[in-house]
Amino acid sequence: MLELRTYTKDEIINILGTEDRQGIKRKLDGYGVEYIIDGWRDYTLTITAINDPFKLFCITILGIPAQADFNKVKTLYYHLFCCPEFATKPYEVMASVLKEEGEKDPPSSKTVSKWVAYLGKIDFVAFDREDCSYYAIQKRKGGLRNCTEISKETYCTGWHIYWEYKECEGTDAAYYRMFNYVGGHPCRKAKMKPNAIYLNEINQLIDILTDEYVK
Repeated sequence: MLELRTYTKDEIINILGTEDRQGIKRKLDGYGVEYIIDGWRDYTLTITAINDPFKLFCITILGIPAQADFNKVKTLYYHLFCCPEFATKPYEVMASVLKEEGEKDPPSSKTVSKWVAYLGKIDFVAFDREDCSYYAIQKRKGGLRNCTEISKETYCTGWHIYWEYKECEGTDAAYYRMFNYVGGHPCRKAKMKPNAIYLNEINQLIDILTDEYVK
């Protein structure tokens, strides 16, 4: 991640992935970074201010596109890394929590899943399919989701009921049997585990998030 210091031409080209001087300026402007360029051919570039450290981290380290709504991503990641129980919840419930936190246009569960996936793409975190949490999910008013933790046995039995009755009663009837048994839609969520190799970077992200919320 960029720091408040002076970079050589080769260093900044390597970091930003472009040799074009105007392209470098466009990227830094888009990142909300203030800078001074000294020289022309073998120039140096000094970063004087980073106005949005979280956005810069997301773009340059996590690979999130610059067009993302970083206020919403920030709310999501804060809960993921700073609220222990949040990371175990299904994506539908994560989206509902963001709505309850006051987001006027909260992201969908699909978008939440996509933003969480960026953490896995660069191995910041791993998702352990053998260590899962199980839930029954029900819709609430206003598009929110409510979830109740259930056992693995209840989850598996619910789906067994569905497949047992699907052929003779049809999909809808079998689903309602499963839903009533489980107490909602059965959902399995693999637990998210930070990668110790990237502990320094993860702690850097947590520090950025904490600075944003603790004034």
